[in-house]
Amino acid sequence: MLSTLLLVSATHAQVPIEVPTGPVFSTQERMGGAFGLGLAIGAPTGVHGRLWLGQFSAIQFSAGGDNGVARSLSTSLDYIVRLHSFSGEDGEYTIPVYVGAGARFETEIWGSLELSFGPRAVGGIAGFVKDMPLDFFFEIAPAVYVVENPGWSIDGQIGAHYYF
Repeated sequence: MLSTLLLVSATHAQVPIEVPTGPVFSTQERMGGAFGLGLAIGAPTGVHGRLWLGQFSAIQFSAGGDNGVARSLSTSLDYIVRLHSFSGEDGEYTIPVYVGAGARFETEIWGSLELSFGPRAVGGIAGFVKDMPLDFFFEIAPAVYVVENPGWSIDGQIGAHYYF
């Protein structure tokens, strides 16, 4: 009797899990592989990459110079989670919304060595076109600098990735 009760209560507590049928990192909305590399314009302007850890989470990085700031080098590293996706008719395109957190490091390349480092939050949207290994993205990321030069900034980027 007790084993039947435990079995019935354990069955009600289980949540169905969606198992992907195709390659692990290629989804209906994102073609290609798990790693996307591309360019971004904004803060910073330069190389932007995203490594998907599954369907709903990724690690992204960015490295380059700030727009309008001469001799700067800025890098960021974030963990992002996809929240919700909006799809067009017939699934021709998908627009996922994502949020995340990470860190930003900024320094002057020449002249005085000024460093800024701190946590940041990130939120954005991406656009995937069906049957293409590309995405286009827009994101906003407020950062609070806590090392050497305390302060804050609100960064933004527009860019694209090609998935390998």
